[in-house]
Amino acid sequence: MPGSHRCPSQRELYRQYNVRGIVSIYSGQITDWGHFGADGKIYAVGREPGDSCLLVLNKMLPGFNNIVQPKVKTIYNTPEALSTLMQHRKTIGFSPYP
Repeated sequence: MPGSHRCPSQRELYRQYNVRGIVSIYSGQITDWGHFGADGKIYAVGREPGDSCLLVLNKMLPGFNNIVQPKVKTIYNTPEALSTLMQHRKTIGFSPYP
């Protein structure tokens, strides 16, 4: 139909919101969980350039690869990343599926 547009589904909106939120956290634009209905500072954990998980995120999450200086604590191995995520509340990060 000329002049019409397709409205995004609820699932698409949810995914877009989450992707923007993740990119905003890792770029340092969002630093507090208040944007997501919780409280406290966000502690972001990342991996070193070239890490396989980071390469996947750069490919799969729109905007993630555009983050020039991520605002994260860089961790260099999977066991340390998993330990950090499990021990520290209010931390966000990623790792390969164990």
